[in-house]
Amino acid sequence: MRRRLRLNPSLRDAGFDLGIFLLAQGEIDRADGAFRDAVRRYGRDAKTTQRLHGFIRENVRVQEARQILEAYFVDAGDEK
Repeated sequence: MRRRLRLNPSLRDAGFDLGIFLLAQGEIDRADGAFRDAVRRYGRDAKTTQRLHGFIRENVRVQEARQILEAYFVDAGDEK
């Protein structure tokens, strides 16, 4: 999947979706890498930020979702 993303940058959403999928599956290190790559390539994504907040609201991988939000999607001055 990552190879395809590198070859076709128009698959922007797929990079973020991969991170969401891996996070939901509990593959935290791989999810972190997917988010790092996607944010580096495409910048922050509002839809992904909302989905990560949804994990927290639904009590799914709360600690991990917060860590990813803080690492890649939230500036120090932003509201959490």
